[in-house]
Amino acid sequence: MSQIGVYGESSTGILYVEGNNAVQVGADANNTIYLTGVNPVYTSGDPATNTMQISLTSVYNWQIVSGTTPVALTSMTAYIAKGSSAVTFTLPATANVGDTFKIVGYGNLWQLQQNAAQKIVCGIMQTTLGASGYLQATVATDQVEIVCVTPNTEFYVIQVIGNPSFN
Repeated sequence: MSQIGVYGESSTGILYVEGNNAVQVGADANNTIYLTGVNPVYTSGDPATNTMQISLTSVYNWQIVSGTTPVALTSMTAYIAKGSSAVTFTLPATANVGDTFKIVGYGNLWQLQQNAAQKIVCGIMQTTLGASGYLQATVATDQVEIVCVTPNTEFYVIQVIGNPSFN
């Protein structure tokens, strides 16, 4: 179900959210509004347009990749590396803070390559700065989720499953 609605605000924050059924959900004393559901609920928002989406489906656009042609990552897209040969992904040359990407290994290995002046950081480990640096799966089921923390250049691993290697 999709609803278009409005919200009320004051200098202290959002007061309520109102769906197109005219029912208001009010904020608590801390100006927090809790929206819950029976199934996993996903939210995404765009501060530039003051919009928020609440849905029962993932906020990621999922794609299966099986070819040998390098795939440039797109924000809020999750990729399943599935095929008979290794899949190569490339960080986007331009990325905004908060742009998030996910790679899930399924049937084969994958490698995430960088562009000039880019690096990927995971705790105390990081890739070699620039186009020679990369992150790659060591087993077919390795997974990684990364987010851009410095426009165009620096990406942090925010979730990892398995043991991908850093170069």
